[in-house]
Amino acid sequence: MVTIADCLTFAVPQGLAWLPLLTMVGLALVGYANAHQRSFFGKDYFLLAHAAMIIWLTAVTMEMLSPTLQCRPVFAGLAYLGITSLPIVWAFFIYHYAFSVARQARAIEILLLCVVPVAVTAIALTNPLHGLFYSDTSIAVDSVGNPYVNYTHGPVLDAITVLLYAMIIGTLLVLVFGLVRTAPQFRLYFAFPVLITCTIFIPNIAYNVFGQRFYGLDPTPFSFFFVLLLFSLLIVTNRVFNIVNVGSELIFANMRSPALIVDADGQIIAVNAVAKDIFLETVARIGGPITDLAALRPAVTFDGGVLRIAHGRRIAVAGRYFDVDAIPIAKPLSHNQEPIGTVLLMSDVTVEEQRYRDLEAELASNMRQLETSTAMQAALREAAEFDPLTRVRNRLSLPSVFAHCTEQAAREQRKVVAVLIDIDHFKRWNDLHGHAAGDRVLRDVARFLEESVSPLEPIFRIGGEEFLLLFPHGENESIARRIASIQASLGRAEFQRAGDGPRITFSAGVAQWPEDGVVLDALLETADRRLYAAKAAGRNRIIAA
Repeated sequence: MVTIADCLTFAVPQGLAWLPLLTMVGLALVGYANAHQRSFFGKDYFLLAHAAMIIWLTAVTMEMLSPTLQCRPVFAGLAYLGITSLPIVWAFFIYHYAFSVARQARAIEILLLCVVPVAVTAIALTNPLHGLFYSDTSIAVDSVGNPYVNYTHGPVLDAITVLLYAMIIGTLLVLVFGLVRTAPQFRLYFAFPVLITCTIFIPNIAYNVFGQRFYGLDPTPFSFFFVLLLFSLLIVTNRVFNIVNVGSELIFANMRSPALIVDADGQIIAVNAVAKDIFLETVARIGGPITDLAALRPAVTFDGGVLRIAHGRRIAVAGRYFDVDAIPIAKPLSHNQEPIGTVLLMSDVTVEEQRYRDLEAELASNMRQLETSTAMQAALREAAEFDPLTRVRNRLSLPSVFAHCTEQAAREQRKVVAVLIDIDHFKRWNDLHGHAAGDRVLRDVARFLEESVSPLEPIFRIGGEEFLLLFPHGENESIARRIASIQASLGRAEFQRAGDGPRITFSAGVAQWPEDGVVLDALLETADRRLYAAKAAGRNRIIAA
């Protein structure tokens, strides 16, 4: 009986001996990469599948590098540690994956993984003693001239093979069950494992039933490596095993806002349930151009694979309002972000739009009320501050204007001059010609005074035929000279030439702030005293000191 110790000398790898060796290295790298991926259902068993493959391929490599053909059955027996583990691990992985099992392995699972592979390997290694595993071995040569050991299955190996096939078939049944029973958006996650499990099953049947070999070797481990590599690629690219992808599809299917996916040709390729309800015509237009949707036509344009949305575009559909946004889908490895499609998202803003319209109407109403109120306030203010007959300021507005003038003058260290004017003999003129003529004289004099001074020099009617002029700039003497000039011009005024009564003249008293009075009443008292002095002196005069 040949033992393992008799076969520990190996030849240098040559030719096809490198194939399982390189496959083993690739498996180790893929397993390392998968171990660092985000957690997914059945991850531990998926990594154990890598380990089982490495054990299997290690034994295959040792079998190929064995110096004598008599030693090869020993390493073929060791390979059953991986051969038996792999279907069990794969079955457990598919179970955890299909039913989204996140818990740790059960005791029965650990027991099967530990007992079955060790027991089968022990039976294979002790086959020379009982002949139940291999009934006979012979030396054969494959089609390319490589010698190999041809094994005739014994009853125990046949029973184990049937058991492992039953596990693979059970795995397929679980996947097919999931494929049929799951929601449409999840079927892809079961279709991939069905296809890949068949990829494992078919080469193994070809080997065990029809004796087909891959360069003299069992093709099963290489097909398994291809399967693990493909699965790993799907994991790395988040195509399967990723709950985020599942959640994304659920969000798209169940989101409360309409969503459409359009390809690079502008054709609608997917819509969610809300979009179907909103765009009833969409149901019959999957595969039709996005521009056929009448409600979207004003908001979207399609040019060169790019779907563009008019800035701030809001559309109305069936009495509801939506803001439209387009998210481009670009080729992953494209340097210029070449588009391959667009996700069209529509946010329902009906409530917001209605509130905006209500607010807009309310604001318009408020603006109208404000304009009316402003006009009324202006009229009231004018009535309160202006004399209705002469349209110059009245006495009520004098305190605020005086305070403003004196505050500014104090900051700039200037004087403020007040000139109190009284129309001479107005009462007699009024009695002779009537009150209407008297009112006309008051209006004419007020207009004449306004034309004679600057807009910054306010005029007040403070009672009867008395007017007050405030000069924010100047002093008594200079202002007195200006008033004398105005007094002289009054005799030549147009309204004087047109009338047939006596000429209108006025007397004036001039007072200077702050020398003649700090407060308004004191300043007016000084100006009034000087006004009466001017009248006493014969009228049509100006007294400034």
